[in-house]
Amino acid sequence: MPSIKKNFSAIVFTFPDTTSKQYSNISLTKTIDYDLFRSTNWFVMRKKPTPTDSELDVLNLLWQQAEQTVKEVHENLAAAKGYTTTLKIMQIMQEKQLIERVCEKRPHRYRALVSQKKTQTSLLSQWMDKLTSGSAAEFAMKAIDSKPISNDEVAQLRDLLDQIEEKNGKK
Repeated sequence: MPSIKKNFSAIVFTFPDTTSKQYSNISLTKTIDYDLFRSTNWFVMRKKPTPTDSELDVLNLLWQQAEQTVKEVHENLAAAKGYTTTLKIMQIMQEKQLIERVCEKRPHRYRALVSQKKTQTSLLSQWMDKLTSGSAAEFAMKAIDSKPISNDEVAQLRDLLDQIEEKNGKK
């Protein structure tokens, strides 16, 4: 996250440069050209982007095992994609700040920067808005109706509904 410092009469934003571990400053009183804009990771102030399906596959692997090399991710994906495709996906994810490269030893390892719970909640919320106009009940019913569920899962759903009713004061 950028830090904000007051420098004389200007406010200076300091952004970490993920490639060199140095800091770059941008003064609000200066005109920013595209190269400076790109090199200072200005986009960190924006909301984290929604991962694509391929990026979610990589994130799921990194959430299961905290750090992995590109080779390990590629082997665990068991996809028809080539090694260089997996590498490129992970480089893009690093630019988006979804993952980070750990350079302490070779081969470089990667780890997730976004939490599984926050990512899943965000995606579910987006899908709920798109599919059911934001209705959580309708979304849940469609999800449950789309695939068969076990008796254990039915019991878990009943427990969850009971907890919701207690929380809402309806019992």
